[in-house]
Amino acid sequence: MISLSKFFRSQPDPREVRRPLWDAVVATARAPHWYAQGTVPDTLDGRFDMVSLVLALVLHRIDDDPAYGLAGVQLTELFVNDLDGQMRQIGFGDMADAIAPPTDRTNCAARWCATCGADKSPPKRGWRM
Repeated sequence: MISLSKFFRSQPDPREVRRPLWDAVVATARAPHWYAQGTVPDTLDGRFDMVSLVLALVLHRIDDDPAYGLAGVQLTELFVNDLDGQMRQIGFGDMADAIAPPTDRTNCAARWCATCGADKSPPKRGWRM
């Protein structure tokens, strides 16, 4: 007979293995030189663009080695979860969104796809939408 405690035991999130890499991506994207000496505006859009750019570079590097396919998926999931949390924190998850969802979410997704080159060529491996 199966113990009920097996069903209620929390399993560690497998994505957390990639947390140090995600933290490094964010730290690289938030480096002050991009904003102080570079031409990146220190705004939400500028920060999103830098995180997207650095993450796209890391994902393209990961994509070169089929053994790390799961790492790319897990890293992308961390990005989406972090983005969702940040958007909710600044008010994108309000009840008004149920009536008229903001187009900013669509804009973020479109900019992310453009950064990764999703509109130019299919990915090397079998990604599903």
